[in-house]
Amino acid sequence: MGKIKSVREQVYEHVVHMIRTNELDYGDKINIAELQEQLGVSRPPINEALIQLSADGILDNVPRKGFFVKQMTDQQAHEIFEIISALDIYILKKVMMTAAEKDIDALRIIVGRIDAAIEKKDFDDYQELQDHFHHTYLEMCGNPILVSLMDDLRRQVIRTTVFSDNTESLFDYFREANRDHEEIIERIEKKNAEGLTKLIMDHNYRKLNI
Repeated sequence: MGKIKSVREQVYEHVVHMIRTNELDYGDKINIAELQEQLGVSRPPINEALIQLSADGILDNVPRKGFFVKQMTDQQAHEIFEIISALDIYILKKVMMTAAEKDIDALRIIVGRIDAAIEKKDFDDYQELQDHFHHTYLEMCGNPILVSLMDDLRRQVIRTTVFSDNTESLFDYFREANRDHEEIIERIEKKNAEGLTKLIMDHNYRKLNI
């Protein structure tokens, strides 16, 4: 049984979903009254969620004006993905040296669950699972500071997590991305870093170009 999410967590995920699916654009103000109506919740947990989203770099909290979706240029997104890719390569090379069979099995289970989400065309489930995949091998590196840094960087580019109104095109991309995940697992298992830089760069930058 999965963890029961608090109202604050549900509001947080709802706002993230709206940003990822372009319901909220860069610079848009968060309408708290609309959130209350959509979710049927009181204002305090909404405020708590918005404050957390601001702390995570997803929203801007402008005094006396409200919360706005944080602006990000294409150049800024590319620069952040450049850092993420470089750290991903370092992390995976480190994980290759320490990963146990149970770690490999855990990653394969996630990939299987991602495939199931793709077949159901469940966008939110896919996003949660692919985040879980990357975070799982990240934790295997055994460096809590690096884990925190990568989580912060990935949150900053939440809007560049791909979305398209063309459902077939979107889920075709997801299938391709999950094959990348399978190759990552195979490389960890075989301790094979050859071509890893291209694999990770292609995997991460593809998110900007769907």
